[in-house]
Amino acid sequence: MGDHDEITTARHALGRHLAHLRKDAGHTQHSLARLVQYGRSSIANTETGRQHPERPFWTRCDQMLRTGGVLTAEYDRIADLNHRRHRSPARPRSASLTSDNAAVWWELEDTIAARRSALTTSIDDDARLAHLEDEVRQAIADNERCPPATLVARLRPLRACVDQLMAGRQHPPQRARLYTAAAHLSGLLAALALDLRAFRVAHAYAAEAFDLAHAAQQPDTQAWARAIQSLVAFYTGNHRDALAYAEDGLRHAGTGPHRIRLTINGQARALAHLGDRHGVDRAVDRAVDRAFRLLTEHPPDGQVSTSLTLGPYCPLRTAANAATAYLALGHTTDVATERGPVDVRQSRM
Repeated sequence: MGDHDEITTARHALGRHLAHLRKDAGHTQHSLARLVQYGRSSIANTETGRQHPERPFWTRCDQMLRTGGVLTAEYDRIADLNHRRHRSPARPRSASLTSDNAAVWWELEDTIAARRSALTTSIDDDARLAHLEDEVRQAIADNERCPPATLVARLRPLRACVDQLMAGRQHPPQRARLYTAAAHLSGLLAALALDLRAFRVAHAYAAEAFDLAHAAQQPDTQAWARAIQSLVAFYTGNHRDALAYAEDGLRHAGTGPHRIRLTINGQARALAHLGDRHGVDRAVDRAVDRAFRLLTEHPPDGQVSTSLTLGPYCPLRTAANAATAYLALGHTTDVATERGPVDVRQSRM
């Protein structure tokens, strides 16, 4: 069989595979077309081999049909066959493999990575959710140790995993876990976008984090997401918005662990930047006192909490963030004596 016949046969087989997976997932051509944002005729023509869409089509089908990347992998194999058919005559077998012809021999690295991810995440929904939750928690823990751009690249496969899971059906407890993990992921991406000065993106991710937390109906997650929104608003100069987000977050937090962060990072620091010196001073003092009382209800574990922690702030981070509020008011004596000396460099957030 010639190369051209082999490619034609492979394309027809890929179309039939799409049709089989679509039917197994309970989709008509119309319903799948809506999900992947292509026309119904494109689905029909692709399934019969009359149309040959590009890679994004197959990636989207893999996501919507939860295939683990098999369609995209087969598309890449056919693309490699087509590339070999059009390249110059092959070198002898004894020729060394160089960077110029490596792409002919090997699959794309993203394809291999997608298969690895599928091995970890496609066993069942519980396993995939556990994988997602563990990866997000680890990324939050690594937030202050890894460069923002490195973490963003690391989180891209998780974002795809979230989209794939959301296209499926889960029992209500699983759905709540999925939305909670997705909220934490979007909140982390908002903070990373803020670090990278992509401010509009940061606002968008932060808003998405709260929407997901609201859908999950998890008050602690809603409070954490409001803290992210307050953080983004504060560092983009919108101090009144930062205060409003923090106060709404406190409403969701109740007596939970995120009350400390919302009180210090959101409420106290925003008030300190709003200009009413005496009113701000009273509010900051009241907020800081409340935060330190809360620490007795949520004792620390001996480690310095991360800035985006899913638990309560430790005393050191609380004190450092309180210091920045007092410094904004020009109350350096409060920083040095009332709460004890702190290193303001600890206060990134």
